[in-house]
Amino acid sequence: MLEKVFYDSASGVFTVGETITGDDNGSTGVVVSDDGAGTLEVESVSGDWTTETTFQGDVSANTATATGYDPGVPEKTGSIIEDNGSRIWLIPDQPLTDGNILIGNINGYEITVDEYQDSQGLTFTVGETITGAITGATAVIMADDGSAEMTAYMTSPGVAFDGSERIENGSGVVAYMFDAATGPTIVEGDIVIWNLLHYQLTNAANLDGTDPATNTSAYELLEKAWENVGYITAWDVSEFDFTEEAIIYRQDLLGNIVFGSVGQPTFQWGNDSYTENILFKDAKIEQQNSFASFQKCLLYPESYISGNMLNAGVLFSSVIMFSGTNISDCNFGEDTRFNNSTIYQGASVSSVATGTGCAIENNILENGAVLTGITAGANCILSNNKIQNNARMSDIILGDNAEISANTLLPGAAVELSTINGGFTTNIVSGSFAENIIAAGAVFDTNRIDYNAVVFNVIFPLIRRSETMLC
Repeated sequence: MLEKVFYDSASGVFTVGETITGDDNGSTGVVVSDDGAGTLEVESVSGDWTTETTFQGDVSANTATATGYDPGVPEKTGSIIEDNGSRIWLIPDQPLTDGNILIGNINGYEITVDEYQDSQGLTFTVGETITGAITGATAVIMADDGSAEMTAYMTSPGVAFDGSERIENGSGVVAYMFDAATGPTIVEGDIVIWNLLHYQLTNAANLDGTDPATNTSAYELLEKAWENVGYITAWDVSEFDFTEEAIIYRQDLLGNIVFGSVGQPTFQWGNDSYTENILFKDAKIEQQNSFASFQKCLLYPESYISGNMLNAGVLFSSVIMFSGTNISDCNFGEDTRFNNSTIYQGASVSSVATGTGCAIENNILENGAVLTGITAGANCILSNNKIQNNARMSDIILGDNAEISANTLLPGAAVELSTINGGFTTNIVSGSFAENIIAAGAVFDTNRIDYNAVVFNVIFPLIRRSETMLC
């Protein structure tokens, strides 16, 4: 609101834009308007116009006697939201005070403020109930950002806020809705889980904010005997260390057991295909698993896999076994593959039985690694394995037509104490091939026996030996 200088005895009309100056103390102001009847509206005011007696314009040179000054305190305005006949609710541009007079700019009605309550900046408290002034709908507050949005769950089944009414908590905090509330994140047909039971939302209008077991007019309990309603019959036996806050033992329906807390988070429980798992120190997998393939696994020191059974045709592939790890007492079905794996010093694969047509191939046995106690069915192969210095393949029993072929035994490596019913062919032996039993009808063929290699075998009759090269 503009400031005003009141006057009389003017010598003429003052010019808009000119500066008037008081003759006593030099107060100034720029003329915005002159009604010619004793009132100037001014801006850019300086000084104290209550001390001036006369003033003059710098453009018009007109003079006048100063009779008063209005500092132009801005009018208090507000937008009416609701008027119930005895009380109004409005959004003011600044706080009101008792005694202020409000005049409507449309109907001209005038009221005097008897009591002013300012709820600006107040927020609803989480957990308290709010009520709509028009609909009577109720809800319980879950969050309130204090400025533009709050979250609540309805507690008045079938009655919703109208989107424009006043809502209050009964303790002086008031808010006004400017739009319809958004719906709940759950919609009819959705299934929710409560206390291990499944419920389906059948009537969203009857949601009252309570749990599904209580809010029966909105939810239907889905029986476990019903099909396709989300239940999975399964169990998990776990042992939890409350001091360390860690699962230290877990077993599932597939017969997997993991001991040790470190490997638990990365184990793919219930997954029929084991891929890219990491077994850390002190973790182990044991007991039967008749479905899964093990692929791209890392076995860290002191972890092991034991007692597992793999179905026909699955893979035990791309496994890296660090020192101190062990795969033992496993049963591989027919046509399974143990391949592309690296067995480091101190690691071992032992007591493994395979079905027919299995292959142990393209593996690397590093210095001191052990592959032992393998019982292979008919037509199996141990091929293209690289057996490093001091690594050992021993106590292997090969079934009919099973072969050890195209392997490389470096100096100090050994294939020993094994029974070969099929053949030992196209191998490079720089280490030891000793104390093995080559059965009748087996083939010892096209091998290269290097200098300082040791070949000491028990050979049954009817063995075929051909094209073996001694270096």
